[in-house]
Amino acid sequence: MFCLARFRKDNGQSDAINKGFKRATGEFIAWLNSDDLYTVNAVKKAVAALEANPDAAFVYSDMLSIDPESRVFNTMEYGDWGLRELMQFNVIGQPTIFMRRSALEAVGGLDEEYDLLMDHQLWIKMAAEYPIKYVEDFWAAARFHPTAKNRTRGGGYGEEAFIIVDWMKDHPLMKDIAAEDFRKIQGGAYRIQARYLLDTDDFWKSFSSYLKGALTHYPSVRAEINRMIFALFSTVLPLEFLRTGFINRRTQEVQQRNLDSLLTFINQQEKD
Repeated sequence: MFCLARFRKDNGQSDAINKGFKRATGEFIAWLNSDDLYTVNAVKKAVAALEANPDAAFVYSDMLSIDPESRVFNTMEYGDWGLRELMQFNVIGQPTIFMRRSALEAVGGLDEEYDLLMDHQLWIKMAAEYPIKYVEDFWAAARFHPTAKNRTRGGGYGEEAFIIVDWMKDHPLMKDIAAEDFRKIQGGAYRIQARYLLDTDDFWKSFSSYLKGALTHYPSVRAEINRMIFALFSTVLPLEFLRTGFINRRTQEVQQRNLDSLLTFINQQEKD
């Protein structure tokens, strides 16, 4: 098990992480970006889950969202997903995933052609070859701030999503599923594109992507219809107060669950 640091000049994040994989010596592998955190006993729990599921390529949990001061303000809660769900761009938070070295090496690690959705493409490759296992827990917290990639490079996520769509259509282990579920997959790609464009306040392009997703496969974007409406009206009205109000309400809901206690030990370390 290891946490990645950059050791020398590299050719982008995927290249740097692959170099870290090669330096790792354990049976199980994970990586943690500098802004993110593991929760208390997360590594112990993940190792136990991998040992209990010897056929699984990786195990994963739900994820906390934290602000720059390490306060929990939202949760990312997933489900017991498999290859089909990942191909439809149901995205798992990267910090929560713990992999089996043998499976990682078998699929060749990260594809260095990708710079933003390289983790999701890796999960798809692994799920095409092996089972994966969801554990209902919170093993990691992802930090959100104004300089994060989703805020500064949002448009690129959609571009890579559609490159992944084309890759899946030609992949021998996925092409049959891709043909059968094509509208769901395409709708999911539009949803991801729209979501990241909204993060960068590109409201018209975000709405356009949501609309294309709805016309392609409405269930793929149904859960984000409020975001779609917000994107549309934000093209003509200053509605930032609505987003702020939603975040405040969601933060209050999350705080009632006392999830900050999962970070107590880590927060204390930061203070020390």
